[in-house]
Amino acid sequence: MSLKALVQKTGGMTENPNRHRRQWLDAATVDNLASFLPERLRQRARFLRCDEGSLLYSGTDRPDAFYRVIKGGVSVNCDFLGDGTEIQCATAGDWLLDPGVWESEPGNWAVCELPSLLLGLPRSDFLHALASIPAFARYWRQEMMQQLARLREGRMRLLLPTTEQRIVHYLRHESPGGCGEMRLPYPNYMWADHLGVKPETLSRSLRKMEAEERLECLPGKRYRLPRAL
Repeated sequence: MSLKALVQKTGGMTENPNRHRRQWLDAATVDNLASFLPERLRQRARFLRCDEGSLLYSGTDRPDAFYRVIKGGVSVNCDFLGDGTEIQCATAGDWLLDPGVWESEPGNWAVCELPSLLLGLPRSDFLHALASIPAFARYWRQEMMQQLARLREGRMRLLLPTTEQRIVHYLRHESPGGCGEMRLPYPNYMWADHLGVKPETLSRSLRKMEAEERLECLPGKRYRLPRAL
C-alpha cells in the first residue's frame, strides 16, 4: 500500500506519529533474539512495537537504525515524485531495504501497514559490524541478494496480464521453497494492492480458481496450488 493510500485509510493520522503507540522494548523482553547477530549488536539491539498507521520514520529524517520485521508489515515509500510510491512491502523476516540508511540525505517514508514488531539495530554499530566481522558481512550480502531477488520477482509479477497469473506467480515465488502453499501474512486487501489489482478483482479470481480446482483456499488464510500448475 502506498503512503498516500494509507493516509487515506487512516484518516490522515500517519502524518502525526504521536497519534499511534510506538513502544521500544529491551531485547531481553523478546524471546529468540536472532543468533546471527554479533555480540555487540545483540547487546545494542532493541525492539519497537508499533500500531497500524505509525510512521517508523518520515521523509525528513534519515533512518537511525537498520530494521528487520519480526511481525506485521512495513511499507517503504519513495517520496521523490511527491506521490509516496511504494518501493518495498516488508513482512516477517524481511529487512527494510531503504537506501536512505546508507545516504546522508533523507527522503523516504516507512509506515507500519499492520500492528508490527521490529528489530532495530543502531546504524553506527551495524556499519561497524559489517566492516569488522567478515562472517556478518557475508550473512548480510546473502540476505540482500535474496531480498533483492524477491523485489525483482515482484516487479516482474506486475507485468503479467491476468490476475490469475499473478496469483500463481506470487504463490510459487513467495511460498517456502517454492512449494506453492503458504499462509498469507496480511489481509486480502493488501495482497490485492501488492498484485496491482482491486480487492474485488482478487476476490473474483480466487473464487474462480477455486471453482476450477486451480487453487485450494484453506482455513487460516492459507492457499495451495495443485502440483500440476
